[in-house]
Amino acid sequence: VTLADGYSEVVSEYATWKSSNEAVASISSEDGSRGVLRAVSPGTAVVTARFDKLLASAHVTVTANTQEPLAGGVRAVLLHGRLGDAVWAGGVPEWFARYNAEHGTSYAVTGRAFPAPSSAGGKNLPFDYWNAWANAAAPQAAPGGQGLETLTQSFNLVIWKHSPLASDVIPDTGAAAAQSPERRVENYKLQYQDLKGRMRSWPDTRFIVWTGPALVRGASGESQAKLAREFAQWVKKTWDEPGDNIYVWDFFELQTDGGVFMKDEYASGPKDSSPNPGFARKAAAFLCRRIVDVVEGR
Repeated sequence: VTLADGYSEVVSEYATWKSSNEAVASISSEDGSRGVLRAVSPGTAVVTARFDKLLASAHVTVTANTQEPLAGGVRAVLLHGRLGDAVWAGGVPEWFARYNAEHGTSYAVTGRAFPAPSSAGGKNLPFDYWNAWANAAAPQAAPGGQGLETLTQSFNLVIWKHSPLASDVIPDTGAAAAQSPERRVENYKLQYQDLKGRMRSWPDTRFIVWTGPALVRGASGESQAKLAREFAQWVKKTWDEPGDNIYVWDFFELQTDGGVFMKDEYASGPKDSSPNPGFARKAAAFLCRRIVDVVEGR
């Protein structure tokens, strides 16, 4: 049983799922939604999955909302490149259309390419966001209306992520520099620290940051994959801090199921780390739920 952000991953469609406390966490055992865990109220529960003579269990803790729901209506933007576009096409607009109809909400989520076409040389890497949003030596208004000053006027939820190229990392040198475009974890960490300060300058805007994506084995070596995972783990365990306006979505874990490579069955090809349509649909549903959780204060 893999638990992430209050939801579980299906281990087997033939397993029988149970929760020890349905008032805290309920889990579906019906075909089509089997193994989907939903938080109900604060407390603890034990979730079990039984398959023939095999039994697995996980302890679940549900906590109360830590923040108030996002005020002033929801105007969200997903900044993306090819990878994010694939997840978007996996059903994000359709998911929110259904959710709004069922819950009487009017959450508006739009997609926008980043970097903008006018940004020469941009590659959707940590350096590109740092250069557009946090580089004190550069104009803070990024090309194409993608500076934080402009984005925060139009949107109160900004979602951003990186291209798979960000996980094609090279070893550190011990001479980290935020202004360096070299794909090294040491540079990424400095860039992210500066970005955190910039995002906190707009406390009325919430941000969802995807962990860096994983690469398939055919597009990455073992050492590169481990460095990519190291950065993803640092983002969610060290860089992310409770109580502010920044939230993390663990895309790396979703791609790898706990490993260091994107699973081949999720990829578009043996050397293509773009999500295939099936995985894009799965990822889109998890992303949409994460957006709703952030919007509603979880």
